Amino acid sequence: MRDFAGLPAMITSNLEALSMSGDGLSNIMFSRYYLPLATRQFEALKRLSIKHDYPGIDASILNSIQHLRRLESLDLQIPNVPNLNHRTVFEIIQSLHQLQELTLDIHFNQHVPGAPYNSLWRREASAVQLRPSVHLFNRNATGLCGCIPQFLLASFTRLTVLDSDTGLNRASLFENLVRRLSEQAPNLTRIDIIPNPASASHINSLDPSVLPNLLNALPLLELNIAIPVQYGTEGIRPIVNYGPSTSARRSNHPARRLRKLYLPRHTSRDNRALTVDSLVDIAKSSIGLEHLSLGLMPTYKSSLEFGSSVSGLKASKVACTTLQTLSIFDIRHQAPFSLRGHRDLAGLLDILFPNLEAILPNEESDYEQPYWYWWMEVDYVRKMFQALRMYRSSCIC
Repeated sequence: MRDFAGLPAMITSNLEALSMSGDGLSNIMFSRYYLPLATRQFEALKRLSIKHDYPGIDASILNSIQHLRRLESLDLQIPNVPNLNHRTVFEIIQSLHQLQELTLDIHFNQHVPGAPYNSLWRREASAVQLRPSVHLFNRNATGLCGCIPQFLLASFTRLTVLDSDTGLNRASLFENLVRRLSEQAPNLTRIDIIPNPASASHINSLDPSVLPNLLNALPLLELNIAIPVQYGTEGIRPIVNYGPSTSARRSNHPARRLRKLYLPRHTSRDNRALTVDSLVDIAKSSIGLEHLSLGLMPTYKSSLEFGSSVSGLKASKVACTTLQTLSIFDIRHQAPFSLRGHRDLAGLLDILFPNLEAILPNEESDYEQPYWYWWMEVDYVRKMFQALRMYRSSCIC
């Protein structure tokens, strides 16, 4: 946004959704004059999003929000507001009685908002109505960020953890964070691990061996890893071979198994990638998983092994998975497989994931990528195997 003078005239009382981001939000005239003037016309506004990652935005931009009484969804991602008042945040959340979805990313120096504010969070915790969906951001990789309002800990359902300068390769990385979450976040079901925009020039990679601590202790339904993973000789096994949540059983957490797993498209430059053989490990270990998204090493490197893998799996009958959708990213550098290669891979996938409904590209924009044309053919053959298997099963019955 650059020209704010016409903003109030451009917005009508029938507007239901508004999203604002970019350098224009740091203009003091916008936050103190044009936005308050425009919000007087927002009688029907239901969804509001304000995002600004860098310093310069003024806290007065929030003053008009608590007057938007019909808001059902509020997304505030403003981690660099130096003069932000905690009471303003509390009053906004408390006053929006129709709010169903809340995303909050606010932060302070050293992750410490100050003793008076911590006291306010604890004192007012019982006064705030719990929301069905609360998404919070954590910028302290070694523990739970002190900037997170304590009155939201009991209700938040999703946590985004931003990568830190110290890296994500220590075995005890999530120890403090996991301990706090297991004690204070009973409704947490999803964790995202993403790059820090402030460190875009250097993105660390994640050692998968740090994840079992997270998965064992917390009853998560979704895990999204958006930074490169350092897959070792064990490949994906450290991520999928986690046992029942011992600490969760000792607490009041309900028993859950991971249903959605999102792994990055790429690994770091010097690390090995996953192969199609990793799907065998997933089929053996990830009972309950319904959606999987991952990047694979160009599959021609494993093409000669498909036939033997299919034969062995038919005999062992290991495929008891519940996977319904598989999203693939595959970098193709050579010609597609032969017809037999198509058939063998399709047969392997049908045995591994008998309940699979569809194979999809990793992203919507990948429908035009060369690799997807090949996987589309594989999925077509897989569905033929599936239909034949179901037909034979019905005839036997």
